[in-house]
Amino acid sequence: MDGTDVNNARVIQGSLRATTQFFLRSSGLVSAQQVSPVGVQTRLWFNPGRKESLYIVPGIFGVILWVFPSMLTAIALVREKEQGTIVQVYASDLTATEWLLGKELAYITIGLGETLVVLTVAMLLFGLRVQGDPTPLLAGTLIYLAAAVAFVLLVGARATNQTASVQGTACLNGAALG
Repeated sequence: MDGTDVNNARVIQGSLRATTQFFLRSSGLVSAQQVSPVGVQTRLWFNPGRKESLYIVPGIFGVILWVFPSMLTAIALVREKEQGTIVQVYASDLTATEWLLGKELAYITIGLGETLVVLTVAMLLFGLRVQGDPTPLLAGTLIYLAAAVAFVLLVGARATNQTASVQGTACLNGAALG
């Protein structure tokens, strides 16, 4: 039984007990007055102290790193169209690929800055620590940010105004997170 969600674990535990009791009684192995020979021991492997911050903060970490860099990217791309500064890019020697990769790298860098802020807040305010080697967390965060920004480059490139880009980003973020 997966006990990461305590409420679901209790429901599953109650269902298992009831099913076991029904089976033992219907098979004639135990009468209604006898105690079941099968005992259940509950042990939480993840978060045995049941600290709420161990559930909430990592989830917020993922949401913040998905929503904010992608929203900034979409708004920035559309703002360049609205203000007409994108014409300078058309007149330059940059290819579309170079321009999009430049945007991607810029907003990944901003996302990495947000990562440092969120990790610092998680450590200082909530007392959370990175357990083990932080390399997988950093590599995964970099891939996650790259996906978030690239995901929304399409919206920013196709939207005609900031309202449309914000709504499109919100829809994509909702689909990706929900």
